[in-house]
Amino acid sequence: EVQRLFKGLDEKAIGELFPSKAKWIANKCAGKIVVYTEAKTNEPLFFHLHGGKGALIPSVYLLWRYPSAIPTWRTPADVWRRLKNGADLMLAGVYPGRGETSIGEFKEGVCRAVEIVG
Repeated sequence: EVQRLFKGLDEKAIGELFPSKAKWIANKCAGKIVVYTEAKTNEPLFFHLHGGKGALIPSVYLLWRYPSAIPTWRTPADVWRRLKNGADLMLAGVYPGRGETSIGEFKEGVCRAVEIVG
């Protein structure tokens, strides 16, 4: 399921994330959020919303390790100021990710990373 959801992860990355003897801890949090932590590193790498029934979402820890795991949109720092105050991200404030020429095709509910530029 992980490789299907996170197309930017190649076989090597999947092998690093899920070695044969890896142990994972599922932590149930408030608001029906389930956080999946790799026991050896104690890093939360994925989480589910809605009690494990929602989409599997990568954590910032996973994205720091594998920045290309999911498509990235870039936005200027001025937009971030508005986002952190509760505004929605609008396509007018989005740039293509590094090495991309367009923001690409997307569907509602598909996970994207947002990178702040500047």
